[in-house]
Amino acid sequence: LLLSNLLSCYQEINKSKDVLKFNISQGLSSLDPDFAKDLSTTWMVGNIFDCLFTLDKNTVLTPQLASHYEVNADATCYTIYMKRGVYFHKNVCFALPDSTRMASAFDAVYSLQRLLDPKTASPGSWILNGKVDSIQPFKIIDSFTFQIRLQKPFAQFIYNLTMQYTSVIPREAVSYY
Repeated sequence: LLLSNLLSCYQEINKSKDVLKFNISQGLSSLDPDFAKDLSTTWMVGNIFDCLFTLDKNTVLTPQLASHYEVNADATCYTIYMKRGVYFHKNVCFALPDSTRMASAFDAVYSLQRLLDPKTASPGSWILNGKVDSIQPFKIIDSFTFQIRLQKPFAQFIYNLTMQYTSVIPREAVSYY
């Protein structure tokens, strides 16, 4: 009788990979990585956007959009090499309803400059303010390589690039939305 009762109550669960179900106790303040200041927003942004680096389950720095990086001898210049062949999700912001493009160094630098921009007024600007060079903080070497120049050595700097505030976003999405 118990087995019959359990089987009659079975409901098939839709396991579509097209839907992200996310239970939160409070509303989301934003989906913009530059404003990922509370736990719920940080979790959601982390499911939508990628950073240059992430921390694995053992808190080891792991490349995400970057393939690797180098630091100069005086630890004031980080050269970051991005993975090739990583595309943004298809979206109308790329001019056509079902189009996309490859993520590049231009997107990474745009995202970091936007984080620093006083007009953006990001609560996460502290990640870069006072740390990166005030004259030329970023230099694009080629489409998949760029440099970040620091004012002075800061050993933990590369770990700042794992924070959701530093997610790489396309300029088109910011303009469109």
